[in-house]
Amino acid sequence: MPFVSNRMLRITRFFALLLLCMTRLAAQQAHSGTIVGVLEELPAEDSERSAKVRVVQIAFEKHENDWVAISSESGQDVPKEITWTIAFDGRNLGKITANTDNNASVYSPGKLQTIVSTTPVPTVGERSRDFSGQLEVEVLRPLVAVSAPNFSDPERWKPATFSPAVVSSFRTAFRRHFGKLCRTAPSDPSKLKPFSYSDEQLKVVKSYASQSGWKLSRMHLDGAIDCNDTDAGFEIDDPWFVMDTNGSVLYLDSGMFLVDAGDYDGDGKSELIFSIDRDNRGGYRIFYDEFRKRAQLEYSYH
Repeated sequence: MPFVSNRMLRITRFFALLLLCMTRLAAQQAHSGTIVGVLEELPAEDSERSAKVRVVQIAFEKHENDWVAISSESGQDVPKEITWTIAFDGRNLGKITANTDNNASVYSPGKLQTIVSTTPVPTVGERSRDFSGQLEVEVLRPLVAVSAPNFSDPERWKPATFSPAVVSSFRTAFRRHFGKLCRTAPSDPSKLKPFSYSDEQLKVVKSYASQSGWKLSRMHLDGAIDCNDTDAGFEIDDPWFVMDTNGSVLYLDSGMFLVDAGDYDGDGKSELIFSIDRDNRGGYRIFYDEFRKRAQLEYSYH
């Protein structure tokens, strides 16, 4: 009997060890995909946080061939602590380590991490209202944070100036997408009237191009309202269009600004990350696979 008991004990210990190894392996596999976040500066919120604070907003994870948004409601598990590579314009700005913060901000109810490393936190430029969205306070520029050391931009997206022919193509795409525009009637702001506009009124306010010949354009038209929009009364929020190497133009989305471009999953192609900047809406969008695919993390401020 003692022999049987010892044998059973050894078997029990073996299976316990096997279960532990399988559990650890499953946890490693669950986090095998590259995670992308954004290094943000949050404004003062209330008496509990009277000063600006920098955090990492966890945004997307690569699952096989697709990026998936990570939010506090998604139920996706992420490592409690991540050492991030901070990327900007194809460069490695340094590393920071951050821990999951269970107290999500009202400004950003996704998965936030508090910076715990003591090294200087990378910064680009000065504080500006351009980066705060609807909060209308001056904050530092958001920077992409990657859980892997992937920071290069092989497609080399840069600000560009387009020829009149290219601008004309973007304007044609704008007119095609927004077939019927209105504006508020001067005599009664609660009513809309048809809006005819010239090419000169439709402006390209931001433009970028890749080394391979893709082009991005952010367009602006003062006072324009989509007549078919169910939220009539809100002006068109600077739509973005992209042109491929054959000259075909595609509408991307509205109400956002470009954060950065980079090969964050190491597949040799650049992804583009935009910050959502709309009325009472914030978050991020990632475009990939030559703009054929996207993932979106979006939330409201109120």
